Amino acid sequence: PSSDNATAIVAFVIRNGNQSLVQFEMFRIQKMIEIRVNGRTIEYTPLTTENIEFFTTSQLIYSDDHQLNIRQTSLTSFEISYGETSMQFIVNARSAFDFLDLLFILPRDLMKNGQPRGLMGDLDGLVYENGTRVLSATMTNDQSLFEYGESWRTTSATSLFYYNSPNSYATYQNTKYRPAFHQTLLQKYNGTSRFTMAQQSCQNLKDSQRCVYDVLITNDPTLSLMHKQFDTNMVTWESYIKQVEEDIANQPSKATTNTISKLLIGWACAHLFFIFH
Repeated sequence: PSSDNATAIVAFVIRNGNQSLVQFEMFRIQKMIEIRVNGRTIEYTPLTTENIEFFTTSQLIYSDDHQLNIRQTSLTSFEISYGETSMQFIVNARSAFDFLDLLFILPRDLMKNGQPRGLMGDLDGLVYENGTRVLSATMTNDQSLFEYGESWRTTSATSLFYYNSPNSYATYQNTKYRPAFHQTLLQKYNGTSRFTMAQQSCQNLKDSQRCVYDVLITNDPTLSLMHKQFDTNMVTWESYIKQVEEDIANQPSKATTNTISKLLIGWACAHLFFIFH
């Protein structure tokens, strides 16, 4: 077995104010994603290659009175939205059901005025749980970033996850775990066919270093496809936001009344692929 370890998202929980808890958990062997709302499993018929033709855009699989909507938008993609707040989470799973690609879209005003706290920090960068801001030099130091992630480790009292018996919070805790850091991994495989394969798979990407790490750690060149899809999505979103900005500039009278345009311009996106938890 390989001694290379990395952290990947296979499950997450979202809590938005006093609204329902939404939990996604991926099961690789069963090739399925389990969705829970307030601990209750949501029963739905997943999109398949056989039935997807009956859904022209997406399939609504959950909705409630608090404007929480969950849709399946493709065979392995989901969208979680919160009505008028314009908060949106986009979930893309690999077809092998071994990795999640999670993006979130938030109104900039919410980030500015809502005093956000958490692993992803705020608009000005990362912040430790005690309020200390992460120095810019730390952002390139794997050990420091790992320690930052550990500072946000949950406890049994603060965890939002629903655990199926006999599992519990303790089942998923391994305080001795250490990932293979970026520089260490590059040094280990430098000059090997595996390193060449990773470089070739990840060429012409905006964040080729992260892609190379992911391909090296898994020895799977198809992981680069997730990074390529993310780059494609970012180009689409940036183009759309630019168009909205131009529309407002050309029609200033609508700038104060077009709430949707304000929110679109204020979207902040974060790409979470490998994170320390």
